[in-house]
Amino acid sequence: RFGGGGGGHPAPDAAASTTVDDASGFESRCGACGNHMRLRVTTTAGGAKRRYSLRCATCDESFALPDFADSFTNRSEQCLLCGFDVVQVVTTTTQNGHAAFPVCPHCLRKPPAGASYRGSDFRCRDCVADGCPLATGVRGAETPICGCFACADDAPMFLTRHAATGAHSVKCGKCAAVVYLPRAAASVTILDADPCPRCSQTAGSGLGLGLGL
Repeated sequence: RFGGGGGGHPAPDAAASTTVDDASGFESRCGACGNHMRLRVTTTAGGAKRRYSLRCATCDESFALPDFADSFTNRSEQCLLCGFDVVQVVTTTTQNGHAAFPVCPHCLRKPPAGASYRGSDFRCRDCVADGCPLATGVRGAETPICGCFACADDAPMFLTRHAATGAHSVKCGKCAAVVYLPRAAASVTILDADPCPRCSQTAGSGLGLGLGL
């Protein structure tokens, strides 16, 4: 585990920054060669920003970590898709939705083919890998369901699934508006964009609920 503010991207410019092994000695196993990757810290000129990555000396490759992280810890799981050790990201901020969450260092910036997610980072919460308890993503998560009922500019709403409870909801991508779906819905499928027979809403897609009764 390491502590300290900062984030995680490879060094942007060797002339304007320095990169060294983190003093904590934090390591995580590489899924390609099986050897350990060491945590590296890059400090920009003047020490204004610290960025973190995991470096595999055997493969001669670095894997960026989220740039808003405050610390990382090891988890017991391995990514079912690539075999890399899963890393727990801890942050004291709430702007990214979680105080702590798991990521695969490899999939974070190199998501699997056909991955459905929003944002720049592919986290375990976005993954739909069968058999993985950390993969809580939903297929088609980037597809707008409908326009927001609260936003003045009719911002799009998206299907989400709570990482801890597995409950589905439709949330606005801009404001805090949310529509909670029945907890009995074990699965949710995004359907074709047909008009609703009751309200004639066509700006999005319908949902098919698979009830786990």
